[in-house]
This record gives sequence, structure tokens and C-alpha cells, in this order.
Amino acid sequence: MPRSPKQTPPIESRPPLLRIALSPTGRLLLEHDPAGASTLAQRTADALESSFRTGNGDGLLYLGAAELPADLPPSLAFWRRFGRSFVARYCSAEQGDGLATALEPESTDLAELIATAPELLGGEYLTVDLLTALWREIATSLRTQSAQHGDAQGYLATLNPAWHLVGRVCFHLAENKRNPARPFAFLATYAAGLGRGDKVQHKPLGEALREYAHDRERLLTLLAPVQRAAKQSPLIAELVGSKAVFQP
Repeated sequence: MPRSPKQTPPIESRPPLLRIALSPTGRLLLEHDPAGASTLAQRTADALESSFRTGNGDGLLYLGAAELPADLPPSLAFWRRFGRSFVARYCSAEQGDGLATALEPESTDLAELIATAPELLGGEYLTVDLLTALWREIATSLRTQSAQHGDAQGYLATLNPAWHLVGRVCFHLAENKRNPARPFAFLATYAAGLGRGDKVQHKPLGEALREYAHDRERLLTLLAPVQRAAKQSPLIAELVGSKAVFQP
């Protein structure tokens, strides 16, 4: 009896293979990747396609803010880093003026991002000016979503609750088993953004002095809650006055 030919599963049942291509006009196109190896869940692919269908700003905002798998295809991972840098910048700004502050990216940061870009379809059109324009499109999208959801924080929380911690200074008291005479260690950190697995990235507060050395306004915004805490707590006032708050 002849063996029946092997059936090819219908396209709809295959995991989506997607990439983001950059057009000469600056439009980001989410499209099928015939050579792709990293797949996405259908629900994730549908959400991405829906967001990019309405424009660059909505697509990049969703890509940067939403909870997504860590192992995205290279082009999606690159544009996610770009979108995340905008959301982190917004969350680190004074909330009353967050969008105005986030509107203007650092050109040096954008140049560094371009230098780390993987091979992209349309990568030859990638410039600092283009990224600046896309950055402003994300801001416009966030402003629109803010109006629809009450505020920007409310909208970001629907995509990933962890964003409410980004931009905040945290005080930690940890057990210090290596020194019985001083059994606890105090450390002040700031939440710089979200990393792999959507975990909040904490950096020592002292690192902010170096990271924002060229941006005094952002540094003052970050440290404003610490100054307010110092007015209420003699301990924090002492740590701030001696600058010990910047050291473990």
C-alpha cells in the first residue's frame, strides 16, 4: 500500500516568525521573516502587529513597555531597547513634567545605540536624526494613551506593573553575615530600568553621580525624593549630609 505523503501544517498553525524592517521614509514595518529562527507566541505576535499597524509610536511604545519574552528576534530586541530607553527616561523624570523631559533624547545615547545595532533590513537608514524623530513619535503616542487611560503611569501599568518602580530611589537594609560586629548593611539604589526577564535593574545611588554628571537636571530630579526624606528623617539627613548615602 503506497505511503501517504507527509502533510505540511497550515501556515496558521506555525509559530510566527517576525522582524522589523526600516523603510527609506522612516516607517517601521513588522513583517514575516522567512529566515527567522526565534518564534513568538501567537498572542504576542497579534499584539505587536496591532500596535505597529497604527504607527511607529504605538508600536515602539508597546514593544518597549509591554511584558514580552526575553529571547526576541534580533531586530525586535534592538527596537525594544530603543522603546525601553524612552519609557525609562519618562519614568525617571519628574512626573508633572515627564513627557516634556522625555521628549528630547541624548544624541550620544542614540549614537551608542546605533553602534550596537544588529544587521537590520533597512539599517542603512538608521541615523541619530531618525531615532530622534521616532522618539518624539513615542512621546506623542504616550500622550494619547495617557488621555485614554487617565495618566501615563496607569497606561504603563497595564503593559507591565514593574514600571512603577523605575526612576525611584530605594533604601535597602541587608544582612551582613561576614561581619558579626556590623551585622547589617545599608545601601541606597535607584531603579534605572527593566532588564532581562522584566526585572527592575537597581544601581548603587553613587553610580548616578557618574551617569548623570553631564545632566544636572536629571540628577536633581532623581535625588529630590532623598532630599524630601532627609527633612523627615534624622538618619537620612545624616547620611545625606555626610554623603554616606552614596556608599554601601
